[in-house]
Amino acid sequence: MYIKRTTFVITQRCTLKCKLCLAFMPYYENPIHTTYDQACRIVDNYFKIVNEVGIFSVTGGEPLMNPDLVPIMEHILKHGGQIENSIDIVTNGTIMFQEDLLNFFKKNNTKMRVIISYYGKNLSIKINDIEKALNQIGVTYRIQNYDSESTEWTYDGWVDFTDHSLKHDTEEKLKCQGARCIFRQGHYWVINDGELHPCSRQYWRMRKGIIPKDKDWYLDLNELQMDLKEQRTKLQQLEQVPYLKSCAYCNGVYNGIKRYKPAEQL
Repeated sequence: MYIKRTTFVITQRCTLKCKLCLAFMPYYENPIHTTYDQACRIVDNYFKIVNEVGIFSVTGGEPLMNPDLVPIMEHILKHGGQIENSIDIVTNGTIMFQEDLLNFFKKNNTKMRVIISYYGKNLSIKINDIEKALNQIGVTYRIQNYDSESTEWTYDGWVDFTDHSLKHDTEEKLKCQGARCIFRQGHYWVINDGELHPCSRQYWRMRKGIIPKDKDWYLDLNELQMDLKEQRTKLQQLEQVPYLKSCAYCNGVYNGIKRYKPAEQL
């Protein structure tokens, strides 16, 4: 089973409070870090089910806030043979990389990539120091521009996902929504709380009780004993469905949808 991209949320905590955060981080009531032991079980179970993934991203929140970041990255790298392109770490440029993380990148620079979300000089205050350090050790990195004072934003700005009211109430409308959404068509999977979901908005809406928490629509990677054949079948089915239950409550992302100024703080 091949998956194009999976994002692993290793912390629900962040240094910023972006109003339109795609992952809803400012709205968690009791945000947690994923511990090293939890991460090992989750990652091992993921790679028992998934034969290969194109890109495996580590994110949050702000992943540099997790004290177990480096050992978690080291454990993910043990599955590097099942990661086709890169292991990405996504940071917001507010925290300088510590020496142990830089050493890890230096040793494994052919597999690693850093994605820096730049939120402007008043928020991403460590970006120059981070760039300098990454250049010195030869690690590939990319900057995504979300500076609110700029006019040339990555992806033309942000989308507002904060309205969870019912929007698509027929089979025809749901199929249309699934067909136009970049996230559904791109097959972007997310792991949060050890649950593998085909969409981060689905995870959030189940967490908040907006839609029922139905195990038919996600995989629980926290389980100590799993029926691998059953989980692979479920994953394959979820890859192929034209829409998710969550799509009924979502505008999705598509060409022409209204975009907003990024990184407005609460």
